[in-house]
Amino acid sequence: SDATFITLGDLHTAPVVLASLGFIVIVALDRLKVRGAILIGIVATTVASFFFGGNKFAGIFSAPPSIAPTFLQLDIKGALAGGFLNVILVFFLVELFDATGTLMGIANRAGLLTPARMGRLNKALMADSVAIFMGSLLGTSSTTAYAESAAGVQAGGRTGLTAITVAVLFLCALFFAPLAGSVPAYATA
Repeated sequence: SDATFITLGDLHTAPVVLASLGFIVIVALDRLKVRGAILIGIVATTVASFFFGGNKFAGIFSAPPSIAPTFLQLDIKGALAGGFLNVILVFFLVELFDATGTLMGIANRAGLLTPARMGRLNKALMADSVAIFMGSLLGTSSTTAYAESAAGVQAGGRTGLTAITVAVLFLCALFFAPLAGSVPAYATA
């Protein structure tokens, strides 16, 4: 819509149908206790997208993009001027409550919310804060703990090795960006 920039989508398009089918596959496999249900659903939806969704294969390997355009490109003077202080406060509160809620939810799902382990929440929040700060120096959007971490907990991750494995795989994905880009957004939605 020209007035609202939002319109009702077509529920009969391939992306909507494939996303729905992928979701059903993930739920069915999860209910059957199949390990890797989410990954299997994403891969199945991606494969189907080449046949029914018009997805194109863009290659396998490429050099990662340069971080020079965003690295340390901070405008602190501009951020502290005018009404941006209110925006900074809002972002701070959103990040604080988002991180705390996400960490509490994931810790609860992992069975780690016991009185003996509550002191460790400070370490998790500090790690999250450092990630947010470092991400801002690199020029990324806000980095934080995500609810998707519950997928790692659901698969049995409890020690943080799951998060380290995912981090290493994301670093590898920088070099395999065309292959990772072949996965359509509706497959991971």
